[in-house]
Amino acid sequence: MNPKCSKTTIALFFAFTILLIGDAEANSRPRPRPPPPPPRTPRTPPTTPPRTPPLSPPRNPPTPPPRTPPVPPPRTPPTPPPRGRCPRNGLPLQICSTILSIFDGFLGFGRAQPCCSLIRNLSDADALACLCESVRAPSGSLPPNIINLYRTCGRSIPPGFTCP
Repeated sequence: MNPKCSKTTIALFFAFTILLIGDAEANSRPRPRPPPPPPRTPRTPPTTPPRTPPLSPPRNPPTPPPRTPPVPPPRTPPTPPPRGRCPRNGLPLQICSTILSIFDGFLGFGRAQPCCSLIRNLSDADALACLCESVRAPSGSLPPNIINLYRTCGRSIPPGFTCP
């Protein structure tokens, strides 16, 4: 037998034995028991609170004061805009008269604008009467140049209107 092999074999034998003995001792210890379950408490049926008698409503409940809606202030009708008047001085009327006599046919708003601004705040009847006066139109008529100018100003002629 080879002395070297035998020493190696013996060393392996001892190492293997030590491992087996160590493992056997480690597994030979008693395992700890699991803790016992907590003791059961007996179940008691749920208890209901004692009944309280129903509350009766008060015999005479206080009545709230009657609600009255606030009185709105009286409405005042809006004041109408101040009524315009036909200009009595000669220059503004002369402007309308010149426009009416020169442009007997088609009138553009640019040409009619000075006269339109004079009658802007007048009612339809007052404005037409003012134009009739500016050209001294005969009573009971309505010259075509007045109709043309009046419509160019964006106004409408009341039905049946004639110069006063």
